[in-house]
Amino acid sequence: MTTFSKISALCSFVSALLVVGCAAAPASSVDSRIGEELPPDAQQEQLSIDVDVSGGVSMGSQASAGALETPPVDCGNGVIDAGESCDDGDTESLDGCSRICQAEPGFLCVGEPSDCLISCGDAVANNGEACDDGNRVNGDGCDNNCTASACGNGVRSGREGCDDGNSVDGDGCDSNCAVTICDNGVVTTNELCDDGNAFDDDGCDGNCTETACGNDISTQGESCDDGNLVDGDGCSSACSPEV
Repeated sequence: MTTFSKISALCSFVSALLVVGCAAAPASSVDSRIGEELPPDAQQEQLSIDVDVSGGVSMGSQASAGALETPPVDCGNGVIDAGESCDDGDTESLDGCSRICQAEPGFLCVGEPSDCLISCGDAVANNGEACDDGNRVNGDGCDNNCTASACGNGVRSGREGCDDGNSVDGDGCDSNCAVTICDNGVVTTNELCDDGNAFDDDGCDGNCTETACGNDISTQGESCDDGNLVDGDGCSSACSPEV
């Protein structure tokens, strides 16, 4: 059979399909839709016909790109009904519980109405997660709140004495993740210095004042130090005893 004959036979076959399809539908239905574009909701699937010069015909169902799943009847009422894996009281997607009341990837939804939280620890870095190493171990590079292990991420790990999730000093946990106190290495309110140790006579004494006469700490060369530079009170302004 020549190529022309094959194509002719193919055209006849397709024409027969179209005639059968039209005969099966009510005339009023066919006439009323001639020349009209089907509305989006009706475009659930379209017939795909591939033709090649060998005369082969393959037909398959191709889902429309605009087709949307239909949400359960009671989706959005805050109660998990049949067919729903969550219900957060709305029909919005990208908040953990989708518009069809199904838990979205990377979220764990519990309760009614559903409270959907990022599922840190599932080895998938979802929206809101800086990292996810598949575990809930702290200090291994990615902590159990799915942020990189570091001071200020809100998770105490390693050698941190505290971690309040910020880098503010003097609020109880300083920017170096040490409890706010003299000798933690961070100068805060009422401290003139802080070298991170409690040693005296090293430039910054154990009370977080600079090593000097009058700082209330007797150091090398001082016979006394009463915390002031006033004479006549038993310890002179030169930090020596007065008679």
